[in-house]
Amino acid sequence: MRFIVWATLVCALASASCQAPPVAVSPTALHATIQAAVVATQVAGDQPDALRETPPPAQPPPLLPFTPPTRVPTPTETPRPTATPTPSPKLNVLLLGCNTGLDLAHGMGEVTNAYVTLRNIGTVELTNVCATLNANDEGKRHPDKTRCAQFLPPNTETTFKLTADTTFRQLTFIEIAVVASPGVTTQVTRADCRELDRGQVDALKKYLDTVIPSPK
Repeated sequence: MRFIVWATLVCALASASCQAPPVAVSPTALHATIQAAVVATQVAGDQPDALRETPPPAQPPPLLPFTPPTRVPTPTETPRPTATPTPSPKLNVLLLGCNTGLDLAHGMGEVTNAYVTLRNIGTVELTNVCATLNANDEGKRHPDKTRCAQFLPPNTETTFKLTADTTFRQLTFIEIAVVASPGVTTQVTRADCRELDRGQVDALKKYLDTVIPSPK
C-alpha cells in the first residue's frame, strides 16, 4: 500500500514537471510590452535612408548629341536686266497731192508742184531730213526741187512743197526721194498724182516747212 502511494506521488511529480502551469500576466506588464514594441518599430522607421536597404536608382537613358538644325538660306531672285529698246528710225512719206502752174519768175514754163508730209514714227530724232522731187520729163533744176528740215523729233511731222520743171501738157511720172540721219532712205513713186484744188492748196500753206506734232 505504501508502495502504491509512493509510486503515485512520483508520477504526480513527474507530470507536474512535464506540463508547467500557465503564467498569469498582469495588465500592467502586458501594456509595457506593447509600448516597448511600438517604440522599437518607430526607432526602426526613423533610421536614415543610408541604413535602409533600398533598390539602386534606375539608370537614365544616355544623352544623344544635340545637332542644331541647319539654316537653309532663302534663295533670292536675281533681278533680270531690263531690255533696252534698240533705237529704231522710221519715217512715213505721205504724198498729199499735186498741181501744175507757170513759174515765169525762174524763167520756166509749166511746173509741177507736189505736196508731201514727212512723219517721224520711230523712236529717235531724225536730222537733215530732205525730200527731192524727180520727174520723168524734167527740164531745168528748180530751186524748190529739194526741201530739208534740220531736226524731226519722234512723233512729229513736216510738210514740203516740192517743184519740178516739167513739159507742158505731158503726162508726168513723179518720184519723191527722202533721206535722213541716221540711216533713213525711202522713196514714193506716182503716175497719177491727185490734183489739188486752190482751197486745198491754201489750207496746206500754213503747215509748209514747219515741224508740228503728229496727230494721234
